[in-house]
Amino acid sequence: MPRHSNSALIKYVAQFSPLNQVSDMHRQQFMSTLELVSIDRGESIVRKLKGSNNIHFLVEGEIEVRQSFEHRLNLDHNCIQCRHSLESLLEDRGSIKAVENCIVLVVNNEKLDQYLASSQDDNIYRLSGNELSFESEEKIDDSYQEDWDSAFVKSPLAANLPSSVIHQLLSQLEEIEVRSGEMIVKNHSVGDYFYVIKQGVAQVETEPRGPYKGEVFELLAGNYFGDEALVADTIRNASVTMQTDGVLCRLDRNAFNSLIKRHLVTHLTPDIYVSSDELQIIDVRLPIEFRADHKEGSNNIPISALRNRLTNMKQSMLYVVTPANDSRSELATYLLRQAGFKAYQCSELEHGKNGLNNNQQYEIA
Repeated sequence: MPRHSNSALIKYVAQFSPLNQVSDMHRQQFMSTLELVSIDRGESIVRKLKGSNNIHFLVEGEIEVRQSFEHRLNLDHNCIQCRHSLESLLEDRGSIKAVENCIVLVVNNEKLDQYLASSQDDNIYRLSGNELSFESEEKIDDSYQEDWDSAFVKSPLAANLPSSVIHQLLSQLEEIEVRSGEMIVKNHSVGDYFYVIKQGVAQVETEPRGPYKGEVFELLAGNYFGDEALVADTIRNASVTMQTDGVLCRLDRNAFNSLIKRHLVTHLTPDIYVSSDELQIIDVRLPIEFRADHKEGSNNIPISALRNRLTNMKQSMLYVVTPANDSRSELATYLLRQAGFKAYQCSELEHGKNGLNNNQQYEIA
């Protein structure tokens, strides 16, 4: 294809998120890693189940996003959805093909993560002590509080996400203004949004019979809520009410699944399984269900008791959560990953009905 000018690449980088968050200092070097390719009509651009280190951005043309035979969507390069990677348009499976001749920007995801991380460091450290003038010192606020997005990036949830996904997540958050006394989440309601507090203070009142036993606590800027009901596709177990006026940022269910859930709730793969020295299968169903049928060597920890057992679990252990295709095991995997454990959901297809293909099992300490 014809060689694109440097100015054209600059334009492409500026229009796509999170490419546009690479700092000026690293932009020229980053652009040297990019590749523009032509895709002929009818050719596949992205296959979700096919592993790749690259992500793709639509520069020109029209595509078909196919989640299944019944669920298809045509988009062109002017659509707002195409301001992000094509991979972000898919969830667990699916494919994207060219409806007409297309031009696609190909980005190595590992290199992008490196440049985004370096750009974050530049933003934090670009003003050294020698570079601070007297005027800038006067502007320092002794009452400064950490920005909401910086606090969120340091959260247990963000620790499990690649830098490129965090930047994409932050760019897709929808802001809403809220008032003191406004109830944002009602106990026993169906989960619809994931929330991050940008400004203000919220109070959480938990379900008396739930995992937090009726505890009441506050959430500040950078704290998040509403995620567990989306992961488990279940009703809320707490109410959240604003204590002050403020601003919330939110993601709908589809964006949450695409950007967060798919990175924290994943199936065990053979390469991870083979590389593990210590492994424990956890069955998170009720005891009566466990006694009726369970995988050989598994340990029963009902989902309602999991939080209380976290302090007794080993960081070096690989935890495989069963049963497969169950909302409780999805939530358990999510909670374990947020707590810093190596945890994956079991797949019946990959590992059979009667346990993993290894007779050696380990107990929780």
